[in-house]
Amino acid sequence: MERGSRAPPHVAVMPSPGMGHLIPLSELAKLFVLRHGFTATFIVFSDFSDHAQTAFLDSLPSGFTYVVLPPLPLDDVPPDAHIETRLSVMVERSVPHVRDVLRSLRRTTRLAAYVIDLFGGETLPVAKELGVPHYLLFTTTFMALSLLLHLPALDQATSCEYRDLTEPVVLPGCVPVRGEDLLHAMQDRTNDAYRCVLNIARRIREVDGILVNSFVDLEPAAYAALKEAEPEVGRPNVHAIGPVIHRGSRGGAKGNECLRWLDEQPPGSVLFVSFGSGGTLSTEQIKELAWGLEASGRRFLWVVRCPSDRVASGAFFHLQGPDDPLRYLPEGFLERTRGVGLMVPLWAPQVEVLAHAATGGFLTHCGWNSLLESFVHGVPMIAWPLYAEQHMNAVMMADGLGAALRPKTAADGSGLVRREEVAEVARELMEGEAGRKARGKTRELTQAASQAVAGSSCKALAEVAQYWKDNASMGDKRQLNQEKTEGFTLLPSLFPNLVGGSLICAEEVSSTERELTDMSEEEVDLIYRMHRLVGDRWELIAGRIPGRTPEEIKRFWKMKKDPCFAEKGLKRKRAVEGTVAEVQNQNFGAEGGEEEKKKEKTTELKVVVVV
Repeated sequence: MERGSRAPPHVAVMPSPGMGHLIPLSELAKLFVLRHGFTATFIVFSDFSDHAQTAFLDSLPSGFTYVVLPPLPLDDVPPDAHIETRLSVMVERSVPHVRDVLRSLRRTTRLAAYVIDLFGGETLPVAKELGVPHYLLFTTTFMALSLLLHLPALDQATSCEYRDLTEPVVLPGCVPVRGEDLLHAMQDRTNDAYRCVLNIARRIREVDGILVNSFVDLEPAAYAALKEAEPEVGRPNVHAIGPVIHRGSRGGAKGNECLRWLDEQPPGSVLFVSFGSGGTLSTEQIKELAWGLEASGRRFLWVVRCPSDRVASGAFFHLQGPDDPLRYLPEGFLERTRGVGLMVPLWAPQVEVLAHAATGGFLTHCGWNSLLESFVHGVPMIAWPLYAEQHMNAVMMADGLGAALRPKTAADGSGLVRREEVAEVARELMEGEAGRKARGKTRELTQAASQAVAGSSCKALAEVAQYWKDNASMGDKRQLNQEKTEGFTLLPSLFPNLVGGSLICAEEVSSTERELTDMSEEEVDLIYRMHRLVGDRWELIAGRIPGRTPEEIKRFWKMKKDPCFAEKGLKRKRAVEGTVAEVQNQNFGAEGGEEEKKKEKTTELKVVVVV
């Protein structure tokens, strides 16, 4: 890719392993590429879904490239390890490779930003090291974000397992959540997965900003609480940019069997049943679900996966093999439900199914992508969470918003949803009073989502895009300065929290007219931009130049404040109005201040430029 100043700004994107992480980040990147003139590079893992991942990336429009990281050794990770543990290990072991990719992109593109998802935090030091602004795409709710920001304090204040708490956890602006409905990885505090989540919670404060795939009207109180807390030290800015979803294409899937089947069904009559790309049920639960759907007497379209009796995320890291998932259904089930139900092995075009007029309900695992897609298309839900933050999502959908019904689990502690409960909740959603209310609420959310896409979320995304473009422009100027400063000394920035770079310190330069006028217009513009960023702080500290008055220096550099003067040996110190810095045991102040430099002329020029 082109590195010159006329090249478009570039964003590097690193989704953690899994199509469920790749798709949201790709949809976000499309907005920057197609609406705001960026180019993008995906840094992706070589994992279980190589073929599907490659096909997906190859289908992206022009402006996208991707780099596949080398395979990572994972033999020491137990096969039944929590998803949080496995993802964290993969990302941690990828750090050297990510560093190489980002270094290359800095050389070959106008790299303006680096975007990760929740599990990419171990790569943040690399972005900091290279001076690249680093952002997090938070692909779930403001409530879940609030939990992570409060988790270190909650961890210190809680002595028992969260599931044993006698009172619900109340987060600012959020519906109360029982301990057993908190993140799946928080249910056993002795497990490695919990330590991974704690680490994520600490890392999340290190990003420059958080892009949340939600919208203000969906969680107004939670959003307001997060914005109110932004001035706190260590709280990144939060930007509501959702709903960002994969829109799908009916034209690309019109030959699909399930869509043809839906075409033959009455409007709003079909319950769509899907547990996402990674969710699995136990063998017994599959049978109970099947019996319940049959007993409900309602039409259904069910995406069936092979069971996993170990973990609910059994399909996340492992492609389903040649085993036929339909063989786990009760004997005679397919024949008895023919014409009423359709079983689709492994995968269905979910966006197209939810958008279909025949779809009247969605039994979902409460993955956030699925919930957003349901909002956008106005489909009410049955909330059946499995892992990760899905139980929290279910609480928000059912108790907070009233857009979903939630089936009860068996009283025997097995965690099973029995067939009778399945039948009852399916009938209620499709035809009952509770279902009618959920449908009405979902339609309200559909309208709110549409308004956000064209309004508040669109504006928030545009502001981020402009900030990144400005950063790319400053990067060009930093590059110009760096090319002109061979032999100069790099010092830490005076303003690391505001600018995040270095100071170029030119030492012992002979004082001729050329030294002052050698700066390009781009470099002068950089100084002006830095002045706008850092307010009243001075951008130039220079030795006096024979034949040049302070007024001439100030005018040439377009400085709004008088320049400070110093000789060789300036000790780094914040230079603001009224501050006196030390120079070889002598004090100096601003020109015209209380203390004037006694030596009116010098043969040295010291230029300090923020880069």
